[in-house]
Amino acid sequence: MAVQIAVFRTTRRRVFRMAPFHHHFELAGWAETTVIIRFWLLAAMCAALGLGLFYQEWLTAAAGSDSPGPDRRRQRGRSGPGRFGGRTTGSGLVWCAHRRAAW
Repeated sequence: MAVQIAVFRTTRRRVFRMAPFHHHFELAGWAETTVIIRFWLLAAMCAALGLGLFYQEWLTAAAGSDSPGPDRRRQRGRSGPGRFGGRTTGSGLVWCAHRRAAW
């Protein structure tokens, strides 16, 4: 929306033919079902990318970092669920494994 307004104010031309965004593609000649299916595919690809990035970071954190893995939790002791249901360090700070730091 901001791009459309900024470009229209400067050039007096529109970037998208109509809002909401999917109507732009319908005015360009795409069938409604084509627009919907392509948006579903784009959403699925973005979700797969997000899951892939999460899983990659989770694997590197579990493989050789300073954070305790699921099999080593009992070795370091557990002082209760703490804030946000996470592990706590001895000082009461919450351990954040995906950021490898203590809050």
